[in-house]
Amino acid sequence: MIVRLTSLVLMSVVFVVSLVACANQQADLETTTQVAPNSQAATYNVQLGLGYLRQGDMQRAKQKLLTAAQQDPRNPAIQGSLAYYYESAGDVQQAAQHYQQAIALAPQAGGPQNNYGAFLCRQKQYQQAEIHLLKAAQNPHYVKTAQAYENAGLCALSAGDKTKAKQYLQIALRRDSRRSAAALQLAKLAFNANDYKQARAYLADYNRFATESAQSLWLAIRLARQQGDQAAAQKFAVALKTQFKDSQEYRELQQSQGA
Repeated sequence: MIVRLTSLVLMSVVFVVSLVACANQQADLETTTQVAPNSQAATYNVQLGLGYLRQGDMQRAKQKLLTAAQQDPRNPAIQGSLAYYYESAGDVQQAAQHYQQAIALAPQAGGPQNNYGAFLCRQKQYQQAEIHLLKAAQNPHYVKTAQAYENAGLCALSAGDKTKAKQYLQIALRRDSRRSAAALQLAKLAFNANDYKQARAYLADYNRFATESAQSLWLAIRLARQQGDQAAAQKFAVALKTQFKDSQEYRELQQSQGA
């Protein structure tokens, strides 16, 4: 969770939230240009609140975020931060209200739509999630449309719609080649469709901008096996065991070896 500050306004607050076991969905709390008399104090309290939340101190996190909302009540980024707090605390109803309030305060902005869509997807409300994610993705004034398309693709995967997932993830990758989650999921989709050449290309895209993960190593092992490259498969297997011994992917590797 990263908080960037300026002397006048609350800048983007970016955090990563888990979507499904195989992927992450990203949220973006967009910059607001509305400056309240206490905006600097609100900015500081949001920074503290999100820091406490990261440390698991829910009581202090809530206190600081509520104080920030009192100091700058019309700041959509603060409402988004509160929404994330309530979602982390398991209060889905309050989270939804604050995500919606962020949209109401900045109806033309893409960030709040992206956040709310990701939230709805985590609640398995896939159709409504897609509506809000595409509003963000198709917003001509929103800078992070690649992120929104990636989220839409990951959400489609979660819903079991591989066709839409592939479509949205490909758009995300065309708009920003650094969208590593999109590259990895496209690699897995290609592998499952027996398109091994394309799977290797997407995996190479992933490796250019992301560190090795249990998912990428397990895919690399299977691709190496498919090519008959046992040396490469063994190298990736050692890396998987060394770095991710407790992962589901390592358990699958053991099962594949008859261990």
